[in-house]
Order: sequence, then structure tokens, then C-alpha cells
Amino acid sequence: MKALEGAGRRMVFWGGVALILWAAYEFAVMFNAMFGLIRTIFEISRDAQYPLSAALSTMFRNSGTEFLTLLFLLGCVALGAFALLTRGRPVAGFVTAALCALAILYVLGHTPLMRVNLLQKLKLLPFVLVGAGSVLTAVPALRERRARRKGPPGGPPPTRPYDPFRMKGP
Repeated sequence: MKALEGAGRRMVFWGGVALILWAAYEFAVMFNAMFGLIRTIFEISRDAQYPLSAALSTMFRNSGTEFLTLLFLLGCVALGAFALLTRGRPVAGFVTAALCALAILYVLGHTPLMRVNLLQKLKLLPFVLVGAGSVLTAVPALRERRARRKGPPGGPPPTRPYDPFRMKGP
């Protein structure tokens, strides 16, 4: 059981690191591509005395999926950091696994990051590693915690009174 727990911890670590690196890279690339649009909106709002909230709502209506993708990528960085920080806690492991499953479902259906081709779906591997590793780490920790609460099996050993010279009989 310790081997599975160790493998789970390694899966969470490498999956979390890969998730953070992938999401940070994708965020940097997408933010760099959208930086001109964002800067233009702020300049128009400043120069034309146009309310910033109206400009942002117009920008979000026209390119909202890109902004949602940016928010999703920031969430992925946070999920990877959360997974790395809570590797040994069983409840947090199950929460991490559930969040990874939700992220996989979201990625498969709603983001333009995964619609390109089958090779893009390899980006789901960090989510799978973090989720499976979290479960493999959490289950043995829960079993160990339950065994600790029960106490040793069979109760305490029987006691005999101290009688080194056998003075009280057989």
C-alpha cells in the first residue's frame, strides 16, 4: 500500500508541475496575443471619455471565449498549486480529484484550446495525473486514519502482578 501511496504522490507532483507550466505558457501566449486589444480598449476609453465598463462589456461580448480561456488557464495554475500544496491531506485529495474531473469535462467541451486536433488532447494528461494521484494518495491516508482511531486490534495484552520470587504461589 505504501508503494501505491508513493506513486500517487509522485503523480500529483509531476502532474501539478506540468499543469502549472502548461497553463502558464498558454496564458502567456494568449495574453500576448490579446494585449493589443486590451491596450486599445483602455486607450479608447481614456481618450474618448467612454466609460470603461461599457468598453469592457463590448470587448467581452465580441471576444468573450478568449477571456474565459484566460480565466480558465489562471484557474489551472491555481489548481496545480493547490494540488502541490495539499498532497498529503485526504479530503483535499478528493477535492482536487473532483476539480480535475470538472476541468477535463470543461476542456473537452468549451475551450478553443482542445478543439484543434487529437494531439491537443494530450494536454489533459496533467489533469489525469493530478486526479489519479490525489485519489491514490487519499485512500491509504483515510484507511490509516481510520485504523488509528480504532486502536490496536484485540485490546491490551493481559497483565500479571509483579512477583519476581513467586511468593504468592503458582
